[in-house]
Amino acid sequence: MKISKALLIVICIMFIPLYIYKNIFMLLRIAIGSICLIFVPGFILNSILYPEKNKINIGLLERLVLSCALSIASITLMAFYLNAIGMKINSINMIFLVAALIAVELFIKILQKR
Repeated sequence: MKISKALLIVICIMFIPLYIYKNIFMLLRIAIGSICLIFVPGFILNSILYPEKNKINIGLLERLVLSCALSIASITLMAFYLNAIGMKINSINMIFLVAALIAVELFIKILQKR
């Protein structure tokens, strides 16, 4: 019974922003964008550097923290170097930057599995 009450409280707290912000797509954009920006590129890079069949055993928490750190570092460095060659850093360029980074990392991961 305590779990169902706690679950109900968590669900209610999660839906409070839906009433505060009238546009649900803005919330979805923020949530999905944050995950794609802070977690996904680092997680793929982490799986390339430390595959499951590797002898180095990394726990789940270590993998999550390392994924966030690698993602933030790689996107920051790519933005820095693109700015250094003269490309403007705005939201559209960052979307393409993150998408290209994820695509390259997925391509490397596919080649690594073969």
